Order: sequence, then structure tokens, then C-alpha cells
Amino acid sequence: MVSKFSKLRGRVAVTLALGMAVAVAPGIGLAQAPSGTLPAPAPRPSGTAPAPAPVQTPTSPAPAAAPAPVPSGTPAPAQAQRPTTAGAKLPAAVIGVVDMGIISRDGAAYKSLRAQIESQSKAWDAELKKKNDDLRKLEDDFRKQAATLTPEQITEKRKQFDTQLNEFQRQINVRRRQLAEGEAQSTQPIEAALNEIFQQIAIERGINVVIYRNATLLFATELDITADALQRLNAKLPRVTLKLPPPQAATPTPASAPATPPKSN
Repeated sequence: MVSKFSKLRGRVAVTLALGMAVAVAPGIGLAQAPSGTLPAPAPRPSGTAPAPAPVQTPTSPAPAAAPAPVPSGTPAPAQAQRPTTAGAKLPAAVIGVVDMGIISRDGAAYKSLRAQIESQSKAWDAELKKKNDDLRKLEDDFRKQAATLTPEQITEKRKQFDTQLNEFQRQINVRRRQLAEGEAQSTQPIEAALNEIFQQIAIERGINVVIYRNATLLFATELDITADALQRLNAKLPRVTLKLPPPQAATPTPASAPATPPKSN
């Protein structure tokens, strides 16, 4: 009985020593007990009886537990390294400021894109204006004929007008969606080119922070990289082509509420 308890005690001591060695291994941050206090004992699984205390006899003393080997270079628990304070190893900020308002206004690629959008809008406006005029004429004719139409004919005329008016509104929404999606898609190559330009300027000047002009209140003019970025963008990408999605892909969800029919006098 004494030898069994002695062996059990030896295994527990080795396990605790190994656990302490793992706890102080590099890269593992574990909370340590405050100075002068002992760590809480490990919880015992429910339903198990507490281990009996080993019996000490003069003739057969319990062997002392051998300390677990500590890996080379591992600090002692009391000398565990603490994390460095925030920002202790961060480099000094070297800032560049860019005014995207100037770049989007004066950039050759942005100018070419705006011109194409305006030209396409004018062409669609002329097309939609003709349909709008046709609807107005249809409404005027309906009002003039309302007094001579039967209730069934009035109902049928209103249905026809509603159908054409809903289709006209759908076409307007489709055109707007096409222009919005086309503009978003066509600006992607400009944004990609700008990202490369900003990275090149940052490497050349040792900049590690680039911020927008509208996010600053005051800054030294020496930090402004707008003119340099604009010159490089115009040389790298002087023009982009407006890419419009097909009308089917840009068709919005139809409105649930029907259009208001014309009222007879």
C-alpha cells in the first residue's frame, strides 16, 4: 500500500512540474498567481474519492519527485516576459495627404467617363421624352372622350393607360440603373490604377500612412501628394470606356403600387 501511494505521489509531482514547464514556454501567456499566494488546486472530477495522504514510515520514505527538465532558453515562472506596451515598436508615422476631389475633377480618365455618361443620358432623354409626349396625348384624348364612353370603356381605357405608364416608369428606372452600374464598373480600373500609384509614391517617399484631404483639418503642404498622383494617373490611364450592363441585368424590381390612372372630368 505504501509503495502504491508513493508511486502515485511521484507521478502527480512530475505532472505538475511538466505543467509548469509548459506554462512558461515562449509564446504562451498564462496568468500567474499574485506574489505570496498559491495557485488554486486543480478541480477533482465529480464522483471520485479524494486521494488518501501517503503514509510516512521511517523504513520506507516516499521518493522525492524529480523536477521536470526545463527547455533551454525558457525563463522561470517568476521571470515570465510581459507583452510590450502598445506602440513601443511601431515606426514613426510618415503621412501623405491626397485630395480625391481634385483627382476626380481633373483626372483625364474621370473626365472621359463623365463625358460618355452625359452623352448617353442625352440620347436616352430624347427617347424617353417622345414616350412621355405620347402618354400625355393619350391622357388628353381619354379626358375628351370620357363623357361619351360607357363605364366599361372607361375602365378599359384606364387599364391601357396604366399599362403604358407603368412600362414608361420601368424604362426610366432601368436607364438610371444602367448608368449607375455602368459608372461603378467603369471606375474600377481608375481606382486600381490609383492604388498602384499611391503605393509607388509611398515607397519612393517612405510614406506609411496615406489619408484623404477631407479627413484632415490642417496639414503641411509638403505632405500633399495630390499633384504627383494626378500627373501619374493621367499618364497611366488617360481614358476609360463606359461599360453599360444589358437592360435585363439592370432591370429593377417592379413597384407593387400601380400607377395613378387619369381621372375623367
